[in-house]
Amino acid sequence: MSEPIDEQFLFDFLLGDVSKDNCIRIIKEIETDEVTRNLYLKKKRELDIERYLNNDMPLREKIQLKKLLKKDPILKKQFNLRKDVNDFIIGLFSEQ
Repeated sequence: MSEPIDEQFLFDFLLGDVSKDNCIRIIKEIETDEVTRNLYLKKKRELDIERYLNNDMPLREKIQLKKLLKKDPILKKQFNLRKDVNDFIIGLFSEQ
């Protein structure tokens, strides 16, 4: 029996930590199932925000994310919240 496609499984897929067979299965599911597609986009955006804030994203992808942030107010709020949390944590470590 194959592993269910949940948030963690999609996160592993985005990180490249799934087998080739599971990769093919996930891609088919993303293409055919709206719920899976929306969950995939949610996890991808979360990962993209983290990569952006960690300065671990190529310029082209940064530009794409900035355009998306301008169009999506909910994603912009999520981005700002994660940025504030990151800045707070960095501030804690810089005080030590």
